Amino acid sequence: MAKVEYHQLIQQSQIASKAIVRQAKNHDGVNAALSIAKRLIHFSRHHPQAALVAVNSLRQESGLSSPLPLRTALITTVFGQRSKLNDHYLQHLVAAHYMLFCTGSYHKDTQTLHFEKTLVQGLKKQLAKRHLKIWQDIFATYPVLGRPGFIKYLQSPALKETQWWTLVSAFISTRFTDSFFPVMRKIALHSPLQREHIMRSWIKFPGDIWPGAQVAVSPESLMMLAKTDRHCGMMKQKQGERKFVIREQVTLPALRYLSFDQWYELLQRFDSESESLMAYQPGGRVYPLNHPPSSLLAIIDLLQRPDLEVDVLSQRIEGEAAFANALKVAASNDNRLQLPVHDVKQAILTFGLDRVGDMLIREALVQRLTQNYFPLSQMCQNVLDVSANLSSLIAAETNTSLSPQAAGLISSFLLAPLFSLPALKVLPRFIHNNHNLHNVNELVGLKTAHPFLDFAGELASNWHLPASHRALILQMGQLPSQSASSQQSDIAVIMLSLIWTRQWLFCPQLPDEASKEAERQCLHLLSISTAERAKYHEKLSHLLYSTVIT
Repeated sequence: MAKVEYHQLIQQSQIASKAIVRQAKNHDGVNAALSIAKRLIHFSRHHPQAALVAVNSLRQESGLSSPLPLRTALITTVFGQRSKLNDHYLQHLVAAHYMLFCTGSYHKDTQTLHFEKTLVQGLKKQLAKRHLKIWQDIFATYPVLGRPGFIKYLQSPALKETQWWTLVSAFISTRFTDSFFPVMRKIALHSPLQREHIMRSWIKFPGDIWPGAQVAVSPESLMMLAKTDRHCGMMKQKQGERKFVIREQVTLPALRYLSFDQWYELLQRFDSESESLMAYQPGGRVYPLNHPPSSLLAIIDLLQRPDLEVDVLSQRIEGEAAFANALKVAASNDNRLQLPVHDVKQAILTFGLDRVGDMLIREALVQRLTQNYFPLSQMCQNVLDVSANLSSLIAAETNTSLSPQAAGLISSFLLAPLFSLPALKVLPRFIHNNHNLHNVNELVGLKTAHPFLDFAGELASNWHLPASHRALILQMGQLPSQSASSQQSDIAVIMLSLIWTRQWLFCPQLPDEASKEAERQCLHLLSISTAERAKYHEKLSHLLYSTVIT
């Protein structure tokens, strides 16, 4: 229940903040902050309306000696979820903000933040010992945060992404009192253009006036109880009569914000009327990676029927807009004349039934891998895109049983574990292993609970990939010569794409004999000359080089 969780958060924060400030030897400040962050993320995801109310009600809580750390951390949570940040990355971002602002206080008269330098330095030593780079970057902002006009530093090219979030959260926490747009306007004014896409979604939700606001007094009292990106649920009180009304927008200014308990009591009176608004998820639905969408499974089952009619399949695919659009775009790019394809049936006939399934599965997989953001998500996606495109090109131009679509699909599942490594979510740069380029288990220089191949094989099984595809994935940790001769050329397609992807993106020279031997075997099996490597490199140059001219 939202009310219980809210008061538990206050109690836990009061204990944790005091222990962090004391830097008690028997108290792990990092874990305490991570615990607070985890609860905030859960609270905001399951009670998004209550989270918005809490941002303003925390200022009034007598149970908090200082609302600054919890309020700033909650603001980071609310906007981080709205901006689709990955949960693990967001947890560290929120926790670092909480810990930093435990050492700070806000002076309203001068509108400045003040931090206890000795406390900050002590905590920075703890962070250095644990190699928490994101946290260290955030703590490095405290001298800037202590300046009256710190908002202007948002435009600094030296500011890292995590530091941008720190300054934004601090500014909202200290300046937002009634209407949000005046605060957001200043943030947008000083932020670089590359952050615009993050802030754009904030306009509709949480918007200018937040739940818990009283927006009118006479002739009738209006209280906002809940909102979505399209509607606002209001309690209208006139001459003692209370009524729940839905409005598309609220243009009246916020006069004051209710306490959390006052808001919750009013909400309970209109529980059934506000149910649809309370179900709104501002961060969108998060889809699990470990199994495919049911709609895709239904399409795959259709494809396995020997008496399948193309009209039936096209109707089913048309019912899934994302799949239909992806298929039409792919067909438009695939035909020789590059003519646009506007019909799903025509797209199916372009590829044939056997290839359509592989294409749709890959589309669904990539959607789920990229649904949330973390600092290295674009890097991981680039590795995936280069490898999948390269394997498709090699399969199309060599004598192998793999179709280009199947090769791209297998490469995608092989590298999918990249998006599930918790340690990778909080690193500022990709840690690549510059050896054994043919072995996907040694792709990253991080300790993992399970080998890449185990996770990739399990994922392929859960997504109902054919047994032949799964068999290829599971043999990607050894040389082609160590596999059955009937599979060697197919393995060579996937392995060569992995070797060249890693070489082109991370290490221009093949660094060790094992990598060179694996490449030699692949080139021999596929009858590709060393000179042909440049041809493939040129075809994928748009994925290998930045379009920015320096």
